[in-house]
Amino acid sequence: EYVILVDLPRASKPSAPTRRHLKVMFQDDQLKQAVVFTEKNLLLNMAAQFVISVLSKRSTVVVKKREEALDIARSHFKK
Repeated sequence: EYVILVDLPRASKPSAPTRRHLKVMFQDDQLKQAVVFTEKNLLLNMAAQFVISVLSKRSTVVVKKREEALDIARSHFKK
């Protein structure tokens, strides 16, 4: 199992091939959770949450700060 950390502060709109790859990646049975950080405003956080929830049936957390995202991702491996 693994947790994926999605770093969006400098991301741009993904191309069609990238979107297809993301869809496959987020449907991996070994994926436990997606942790997204944006360093942006509430609307971008909500948009990121929505897009990833459509791509993945796994738990998704969206936060503003990288350190918070890392702490959440690490917490899965401390159990």
